Amino acid sequence: MEKAAAGPIKRYRRFHGYDYGRGGRLFLTTGLAGRVPVLGHVEWVGDGGARVVLSEAGDAVRKVLLETPRFVPAVALERYVVMPDHVHLLVRVRAGEAAPLKALGRFMAGFKRVAAKEAGIRWEEGYHDRICLGREFRGHVEAYMDLNPLKWALMHLPPPGGGAAGRASAACHVREPLEAGVLKDRNYWRGLGALELLEGRLCAVRVSRRVERVPGELLERFRRGIGQGWVFVSTFLSAGERELFGFLSGNGGRMVSVKERGLGWVYRPDIRETPLLAEGRLGVLGLGGAGGGRVGSAGGGRLTAGQQEVTRAGSLLLNAKIADMARVSGGCTLYITPEGLHRVS
Repeated sequence: MEKAAAGPIKRYRRFHGYDYGRGGRLFLTTGLAGRVPVLGHVEWVGDGGARVVLSEAGDAVRKVLLETPRFVPAVALERYVVMPDHVHLLVRVRAGEAAPLKALGRFMAGFKRVAAKEAGIRWEEGYHDRICLGREFRGHVEAYMDLNPLKWALMHLPPPGGGAAGRASAACHVREPLEAGVLKDRNYWRGLGALELLEGRLCAVRVSRRVERVPGELLERFRRGIGQGWVFVSTFLSAGERELFGFLSGNGGRMVSVKERGLGWVYRPDIRETPLLAEGRLGVLGLGGAGGGRVGSAGGGRLTAGQQEVTRAGSLLLNAKIADMARVSGGCTLYITPEGLHRVS
């Protein structure tokens, strides 16, 4: 939840109802004014990896950051990443502080003030903070920080080579209109990543929202499907579909994710998608909007930049399109409900 401070720019995230005096870990982000990338550059490392090479200014920021906890002992720095135009921090606020948020404010204000002087930079106003409640969210934050250089490379750099990973690393710049045998001409598709996966045998997967966990015996069937070369296509929206996405990711699966809200002109992958895009194991699809911008609407008018409003009818229609893609490819459609697995086609 966001709480607006004085002025239109200073917006901070606060978890209302949490007693910050108990201490806790926070994920902090602050960026340079205008997001000018003067703290360094990102370069490819090996096959599908990336790292940040800091400039003099970036190294100065890093040194100030490491020194700041000496002056604000209530805040400990546990993890950080300095990116070309922003900085992410994972900090721990000491339990028992009478004014923990003031201590956090002193930490960030002191860091930004000294870093601006030492590095000759200007920061944007304020910072964003999010409390890390539980190990799962902290793991999510740590993975996000570790993958930040790779995400930057995917979005900003040309491919590192000519192999599958190189083609997929093309980045998160959306390509349109798409031409593929499984996509019907009357639909205007956008996409990115390893779109050559559309040339394989597709298995459309839908998991009922009533299914929170996919049974182990079904996951084993998907493991066999991976070995047989299937490409799995889904919106990966429901809890069961998200679980399946994680299973396929960790077992060498190849996937096409169809975005329910369409695609904008530039796509920002989430932490689940970033390594798969780099490895050439993920393609992302979205329908271009038309008319009123509703998914599945039949209205005319100019095409929009995606990000359509989602309706139940549109979701059902999109699932039908995914099933049709699988049928045209010579594949099949699977639907998992609490009663079990149903082979639709």
